Amino acid sequence: MKKIFNIATLLAFVLVIASCSDDTDNPYAKTSTLKVISSDVIFSGAADTGTVVVDAQQGISSVDFKSSWAKASVDDNKVTVVADANEDLEGRSSLLTIWSGKDSVQVTVQQRGFALNLGLGSTIAFPNKTELTKEIEIEHSTDVAFTADDDWVSAKVEGNKLSIVAAPNTTGHIRATYLHYTSGKVKDSIQVNQGEFSDLQGKYYMFGYTEDENNPDKLVSIYLPVELKKSGSSYILDIAAANLKYPVDFDANTLSVTISGGQSLGTYTVSGTKYYVFSEMFDPVSGYLTWSTAAQMTAPFVYDAGSGLVEAVFKDNGGWGTHVARGILLELYKANTATSANRAKQYILEMQYPYLIKVPTKDPRAKEKILKSKISTPLSLKRNSK
Repeated sequence: MKKIFNIATLLAFVLVIASCSDDTDNPYAKTSTLKVISSDVIFSGAADTGTVVVDAQQGISSVDFKSSWAKASVDDNKVTVVADANEDLEGRSSLLTIWSGKDSVQVTVQQRGFALNLGLGSTIAFPNKTELTKEIEIEHSTDVAFTADDDWVSAKVEGNKLSIVAAPNTTGHIRATYLHYTSGKVKDSIQVNQGEFSDLQGKYYMFGYTEDENNPDKLVSIYLPVELKKSGSSYILDIAAANLKYPVDFDANTLSVTISGGQSLGTYTVSGTKYYVFSEMFDPVSGYLTWSTAAQMTAPFVYDAGSGLVEAVFKDNGGWGTHVARGILLELYKANTATSANRAKQYILEMQYPYLIKVPTKDPRAKEKILKSKISTPLSLKRNSK
């Protein structure tokens, strides 16, 4: 969602013209000699200057303006109002009274509240190969200052244009950092990712937990070899051990993959009977499962500089309504449609709290460290599904 902060909305500009002798029922009444010719004193939240021009035959003798956030000065028949920047979310107003002898006219000076719209979500991504500048039109009522955690990215604001610059990525892996910004009383940050699918594709271990066959109250650690790859214009987790392919969504902006329920992975044969394999999301806490495609788990990839590993932890992304997806099931179906009637109520994989770790290719010791104390679990028929 975009970074948009509340903008206090102003009431319509009100001109109040008053005279000490404007009662037409009064036989001694006098017509005011003051008239407002033009007025420009409705301000945005930024520091600004406006004017009120009056027709005063005797000239302006004084102004009455009791404001802590703006100042007024007189030059002939013009009053100049200088407003400070408003760093509060609420708008504000003050009454300006312009005097010419005993006649007066009143004008309401108004200012909107703080505004900031960077036109961004919480992340922005860059490709690897060349230095790239992304220019974004923004709205801001006060200055915006940026600082970066790493020197390969920088940002600056000129007028209403935000420029973010990323240096070429020659590290051989994805990388991420944060741009922190301050504007008025607001402090926040944007995650900057740099990398491409080519950095992420390859062989992984999908780790997770499953119920102990002999003790349902106990969880044991398991892993499954998979390969993240592109198949035509789509992306899959290839489970070669069972000739199954799990379709996934890849987001280049967040460098993440999303797995869903209701995905067809292929077929699996048990005692000569062919079944169709579909993915399901399930919640071991509540005991619910679903094959709805709206139930999803998303895993952003991160590079751990200490270990040199690429990792991605799957978490529910809110698509399952009141339930939380904490695991996946690969269940057998009697037909190639995921419906309640087609369920065989048998599954070949139950994995709670799944996460991916990329298989290192250069350091065998790192691979051994990954697999230490883990239990390899090939796909095999399990007891009746939940």
